[in-house]
Amino acid sequence: MDGAPRAFAAAIDGAGRITDWNLGLYGPIPNVSVHALAAADSTVYIGGYFSGLSGVPREYFAAVDARTGRVREEYPTIDGNVWAIETDRGSVYVGGGFGRAGAHPQPNFVAIRPSRTPDPPPTPDLLAILAAPNPARDATTIRYSLAGPQQVSLTLYDLQGRAVSRPLVRALQSAGSQQVQISTTGLRAGCYLYRLDMGRLSATRKLVVVK
Repeated sequence: MDGAPRAFAAAIDGAGRITDWNLGLYGPIPNVSVHALAAADSTVYIGGYFSGLSGVPREYFAAVDARTGRVREEYPTIDGNVWAIETDRGSVYVGGGFGRAGAHPQPNFVAIRPSRTPDPPPTPDLLAILAAPNPARDATTIRYSLAGPQQVSLTLYDLQGRAVSRPLVRALQSAGSQQVQISTTGLRAGCYLYRLDMGRLSATRKLVVVK
């Protein structure tokens, strides 16, 4: 922006100058995007399609300090795309294509007040998981990062709980970034769930198929 390196979000002062505030959003290019922003007091709320910011793994939604860009950990994680954010008298209202907020089932809409005790951090065994493109037409790539060697299974389910694809079955993978492509050409348009299993740990995300 105006010659300054800014990834998907920037702050501009009253004179039209870019400030030093820099979130450094990242994710699987070219699918990183910001869909919603709201500000209240000293906090900026940001939602969209990203997997991290300010060097911290954080998917889809984050509350950050308006001065430093530091992520505020007292706000819950959200497990799907965020399309709308509004604030009112200390509450934050978030809407999008998600199914959970923190530890609670909360499909598509949630009202949040910051908790005094932060949510537990993401499990160290699975650092991030993201599908791109999502929605997908012919195929999508599941990208994730493992903190250590793991036996990994990846399964795609329809909304009736039936497994429609099993790209990985107890595959031994090393630490670091991984990616698996899933073909969606034989699937009907609609909503699916992909699940990554690592021993006793698992992560489930939503995948939309379009035709």
